[in-house]
Amino acid sequence: MKKFYIPILVLAAAFLYFLQNSYAHDSSACTEDLRTISLAGESSVSSSPDMAVVDFTIETQDLTFRKAREENASISAKVLNAVRKIGLTEKNINLKSLNVNEWREYDQKLRQSVFKGYKANRNFQVNIYKRNLKVNEDLSEKIAQVVNAASESGITRLGSISYGIEDDYELKNKALAQAVLNAKEKANIMLDGLGAKLGKVKNVSENSYSPQPYVKTYARMAMSMDAESSSMPEPEAYAEGDMSITSKVNVTFYIE
Repeated sequence: MKKFYIPILVLAAAFLYFLQNSYAHDSSACTEDLRTISLAGESSVSSSPDMAVVDFTIETQDLTFRKAREENASISAKVLNAVRKIGLTEKNINLKSLNVNEWREYDQKLRQSVFKGYKANRNFQVNIYKRNLKVNEDLSEKIAQVVNAASESGITRLGSISYGIEDDYELKNKALAQAVLNAKEKANIMLDGLGAKLGKVKNVSENSYSPQPYVKTYARMAMSMDAESSSMPEPEAYAEGDMSITSKVNVTFYIE
């Protein structure tokens, strides 16, 4: 029986040695993972908009479907020609939709909806890009020209003016680079106070926010304005503000 004790003791010792080494390895790994510092870096880069989208509506009414549509088409042609005369092309004009629907109103005496004819609504947009403007011409001036040309040609409503950045690739990269530096700078400040040094990067993740187009809304009825009040606001009224691109990063560094 004693002959069997020796192999069993050897196996038990080997097993205990394996467990100790495994525990030591796991403990070392945990310690290494704990010797890290995680920080968030953030940066915003601003730029003036280099494009604008002007939204118009043309509404016409008539007792017949055909006349309501034809009158709308006639005014639309005048507006588009006026826009072309100030230097914009077909590429800048986007005809969004044309709807012709029954026009009914509620009659209080009859207590029912009464047929009044037809309403034709056409929505279209004019896209203005700074790259297409003349050297001495800015975005707000061109917007004012577009609005004045359209209002004098018979638009019913100026819906909104949206501003944006056509190509934000370089701005995104700039914001991202500054966000990474911001995270590293904060990590160094914290570790300097603790007497430790910043090591290599363990992992990094990024979250960028593109600029959202901001909108100015107008509800002025151009067709109802008389000759003295038909002038639209000057270019200053359409002046664009800066837009921002924000980049955020989460970085985990090893601590030496």
